[in-house]
Amino acid sequence: MATTTLNQYTPDYAIHPGEILEETLDARGITRTAFAERTGLSLKTVSQIIHGKAPVTPETAILFERVLGVSANIWNNLIN
Repeated sequence: MATTTLNQYTPDYAIHPGEILEETLDARGITRTAFAERTGLSLKTVSQIIHGKAPVTPETAILFERVLGVSANIWNNLIN
């Protein structure tokens, strides 16, 4: 009987959620100001998240999911 080997990807680096957020906004053509308005967050908070000075909390992850359609679980699993 043959055995199956599972390959697991375990990167040796972390990407801050702010980098992912910035790339997502750029790819969708959404400005930071428009994103802030749609989420109900201040522009300052959005900028702080993008620059790694503020974390993505479970509450903000839900707001991101509602606006961007990217699961809150993904945002919560990124290292802050």
